[in-house]
Amino acid sequence: MGMRKGAERWFRLAGGVKGNGPGPVSGRYLSLADREEIMIGLARGESYRVIGARIGRPASTVSREVERNGPRKRYRALRAQALAEERAQRPKTLPRLKVAARWAADPGRVIVEAEALRLAGAVTPDSVPQVVDLDPDRHVLLIEHAPATFRNWKAELLAGRIEPGVAARLGDRLACWHTTPGRPELTARFGSKASFRLVTWVICFRSRGSGR
Repeated sequence: MGMRKGAERWFRLAGGVKGNGPGPVSGRYLSLADREEIMIGLARGESYRVIGARIGRPASTVSREVERNGPRKRYRALRAQALAEERAQRPKTLPRLKVAARWAADPGRVIVEAEALRLAGAVTPDSVPQVVDLDPDRHVLLIEHAPATFRNWKAELLAGRIEPGVAARLGDRLACWHTTPGRPELTARFGSKASFRLVTWVICFRSRGSGR
């Protein structure tokens, strides 16, 4: 019994055993201890204001945390911490490219892309994603999601997996878009930047006949 108490005292003086759980992301963000307090407070039925006061945060911070990692009755501190660490590791979008010149993108290009996708889809519907919705006022374009069995051609090339047949099919489709009889508007409209962006789309939407 005396040896057990001595061992416990030694562990306390040494700082105990380091846990295997995730650590804090940053001092300006909620810590695991904060999230444990939030979980306990939610279980007690406390309000966001009461929980926030206990951890030194505004009620709005607690509300956003629960909304992001909840719902309220299923909020778990360890899961919320793991998700926060995962989000912190994601690459952040730069406000602008790191180049000397200022490259400004025309927001109206999504309208051109939508029109080009619709035209190309009428000629080769198996190779182009369908336009689900277009909001020209807010410049928002929603397109069909690529099937789970499809692979991104660019990613395949970067990984060193080269399939000449894919490039051949892409060339066939480009030729088809430019030379379809009775559709002279394809040649006129694809002669701009829309043609380049369509190649990007078709890279992700390989022929359904290939099964990939």
